Amino acid sequence: MLRCKQVANALADDNFFRLPRSKQIGIRMHVALCVVCRRFHNQLIEFHRGEQELLRREEAGELCGNSGLSPEAKARIRASLQKAAR
Repeated sequence: MLRCKQVANALADDNFFRLPRSKQIGIRMHVALCVVCRRFHNQLIEFHRGEQELLRREEAGELCGNSGLSPEAKARIRASLQKAAR
């Protein structure tokens, strides 16, 4: 059985679907059985949904005010947030 730390790292990694099928199944079984890892997984899902919604609203111009940031600065911040989410 996988340890929680291994599962958390695998869930946060963008390469989850590139893992061998047997490892994916092991991670899914662990998440199904472990309350803490299930919560972490759900939090990651909600974080990614919020991130996508924020990006969508920003691109649609729905956010209030003008941040005054250059497009390059926005891209750096976006990349940093995406990296931190992993």
